Amino acid sequence: MWNLTPVQDIYNIAGQQKSFPTSPPGHYEYLSEGKGLLIQDANWWPDLTTSAEKIINLWQEIAAQSPYLDHNRDIAGIIFVNLDLIESLLEQIGPIQLPDYESAIDSQNFAQLARADRLNFFAGSTEKANFLNHSKVAIENRLSQLNFKENQALINVLFDNLENKNIQIYSRDKELEKIWQKHNFAGQMLRKNLNNFYFYSVESNVGINKANRLVEREFHFYQNDEQIEQIRIKFSNKNQKPLNINTNPDLNTADHLSYVNFQRLYFAPEIKIKQIQLIDENGKAETIDFLSQAYFQENQEFLEISFLLLITEQEQLDLVIDLENNSKQQDLEVQKQSGIKEIPIYFYQNQDLVDNWTLTRDRLE
Repeated sequence: MWNLTPVQDIYNIAGQQKSFPTSPPGHYEYLSEGKGLLIQDANWWPDLTTSAEKIINLWQEIAAQSPYLDHNRDIAGIIFVNLDLIESLLEQIGPIQLPDYESAIDSQNFAQLARADRLNFFAGSTEKANFLNHSKVAIENRLSQLNFKENQALINVLFDNLENKNIQIYSRDKELEKIWQKHNFAGQMLRKNLNNFYFYSVESNVGINKANRLVEREFHFYQNDEQIEQIRIKFSNKNQKPLNINTNPDLNTADHLSYVNFQRLYFAPEIKIKQIQLIDENGKAETIDFLSQAYFQENQEFLEISFLLLITEQEQLDLVIDLENNSKQQDLEVQKQSGIKEIPIYFYQNQDLVDNWTLTRDRLE
């Protein structure tokens, strides 16, 4: 029997938040609303453990003073899922009819239907939660009808989503957490071989829109004499300019589909960044400023580079990172950000393309 948790709108909980911890860089400037860390945006850190603990602590603080939340609830952990998981689930078992909505949900329309009345949003609205709960009940009913073969196929879908990070698990029980980490299900940052070149790109859409759904990216690594000296990230924003402009004062969203990305890049601590440039479609280059600092996760240290990146509708940009890299690397380790389906990878030796593949899960050696 598949049992799914009831759905709540995070903004119902966020509306009861009274205490706001200090926001980290990037979050403070673009998402804090001048207050601090908001629970709806607390899944911010590049490692899941930090985000999960922040979310649990905020929830407990809100519940302690709220008459609507159970402050005695003991939270054992959090399971993080992406929209991609729901879409892959519906691809396997859908379409599923929603009688109360006179429509069927499937992998192609679920996101659109969930946001269909977004422009009619008002404070206290329950439309989104109602739609998601109706969908949950319908999905549960369909799951209860699956035969053995269909259940086996569904389990394979869930394992695939664990591996590609559409499902990530955090447990406060240290022994359970070790199990999730062992199988790389815990969303941790990890360098497995310190002789390899490590790279992890973390994007955060701070533009208050859903532009990231239609943004594509490629990673190009350039190596000379066994040293990676340059990385190019090619971004392409496939969104069209919206036909309807939001005029709803209660709806905190942008009136454009430009991708406003607070970009963070993670390297081994010994790497140094010479410069970062943006090159537009006409070949015009612009040097951009960035923040550089150490980032620690578990017992490992990383170099964090961060900056704001704007990609307008129908625009393509090349992000060029020039490195000072004095170590010879055996191989390339790349971690994939949760929520990004796939990233084409191209590897060059002395400017010649020698390898390429598609990153769908962490590549750690």
